[in-house]
Amino acid sequence: MKLALDSKNKLSFIDGSLPQPLPGDSMYHPWKRCNTMILSWIQHSVEESIVKSILWMNSAAEVWKDLQERFYQGDMFRIAELLEVFYRLNQGNLTISEFYTQLKSIWEEIEEFTSIPNCKYATSCTCGVIQCAKTYREQTYVIRFLKGVNEQYAHVRSQIMVLDPLPNISKTFFLLIQQERQFSLLTLPTLEVETRILHINSKQEPLPRNPSNTTISTPRGRGGYTYRGRGNRKNGPNRSQGNKFCTFYERTNHTIETCFLKHGYPPGYQSNKPTRMVNHTTGFPMDKEDTTDHDFPTPQANTRTFTEDQMQGILDLLQQSKKGAIPSTLQ
Repeated sequence: MKLALDSKNKLSFIDGSLPQPLPGDSMYHPWKRCNTMILSWIQHSVEESIVKSILWMNSAAEVWKDLQERFYQGDMFRIAELLEVFYRLNQGNLTISEFYTQLKSIWEEIEEFTSIPNCKYATSCTCGVIQCAKTYREQTYVIRFLKGVNEQYAHVRSQIMVLDPLPNISKTFFLLIQQERQFSLLTLPTLEVETRILHINSKQEPLPRNPSNTTISTPRGRGGYTYRGRGNRKNGPNRSQGNKFCTFYERTNHTIETCFLKHGYPPGYQSNKPTRMVNHTTGFPMDKEDTTDHDFPTPQANTRTFTEDQMQGILDLLQQSKKGAIPSTLQ
């Protein structure tokens, strides 16, 4: 309200420095017109319940004085509440700027209620007691601000508190905001490197496998671990195939939880033919493009059928191959 009145050069009407002229004075009517305008501004700026108590006052200075006596003086309960909030407020999830703004608003209200008076003599004293008291008050403000920030700023907080004299609140805020920006810049390169690694891995060929002749058969119907984490090269990734899509390698028929390129190949995984693999269940070679998922083969894909004797013979061959005794007819 003072800012609005000062911008219109009307503060003298509420502080009593421009009293009401006599009715016969030439300045009476201009003064009355300005006084009525200020009364209207004040009445429209307060709550309706308060307007009823100042509606019949004719002087803007009287209205201002009445409102000041009723509402300007901070009672002890309000001061106690402000002090409690001031000393319990911490940064938490707030940024340095947001925490500083909240703390400053509370501090300014405390200063308004418990401000240190200035010297009223025409010749100010030179002992410096008032300035010393203001310095101690400012140091309390700075220390509370430093103690309220998170522990990640403990290093810069210790460096500030050992300074003599202690910097003011503006300088302290500037130092902490610089540290916050440094923390944010340190996290950017890590995210950028991780993004580039994922982008490179999605385009490069998988690493060569162990050139051993031993393979491990699994309970799955697809034989040994022949998955290479790649989708169909011709058609590209298709999310509709089994509703599975790996966001890490951008291929279909498996998810990121079962992606070998992200989590590593299972223990004992070995193969000596990266481009031409064999299904160890059926014994027939499989194309590279056919080994792109973790799913079980559908019954419709089995075009060959075997009799019971043929199946028993295949099982006998598998058992003999594990023991190293391969019949000479098959060598």
